[in-house]
Amino acid sequence: MITNFERMYISLKEINHAGLAKKIIEILSTHQGKKNAIIGDVICQSIACDWNKPVDVRTLRKVIADMRLNGCPIGSCGTGYYLLDDEKETEKVIQSLVDRSCALQAVIRAMSSMYEELYGKEPNLLYD
Repeated sequence: MITNFERMYISLKEINHAGLAKKIIEILSTHQGKKNAIIGDVICQSIACDWNKPVDVRTLRKVIADMRLNGCPIGSCGTGYYLLDDEKETEKVIQSLVDRSCALQAVIRAMSSMYEELYGKEPNLLYD
């Protein structure tokens, strides 16, 4: 057993979600539009400077996903996260999400078909 071990990152259970969301918005307020995207690692480093304990990128993604579900206009691309700038940019982000969703649905159909062939029944899936 490892002794004197302190976890390196803050978990979702430990964070003040509202405080983290507020900090993310504060950081992104200077990163409006795709051309000004900031990578998740840099956001995490900035939070770590203020909180004296880093937030990992996985936690950042989960909190940003929750913020989006609650109407926060955060876009993302290969170069990071940003606040959506205008209608056209928002449409592009929505289209990107639709495209990703369609690709995932195709994989789900293929995997479900494979499952039926292997096990002779449909997989027990939950959709909510």
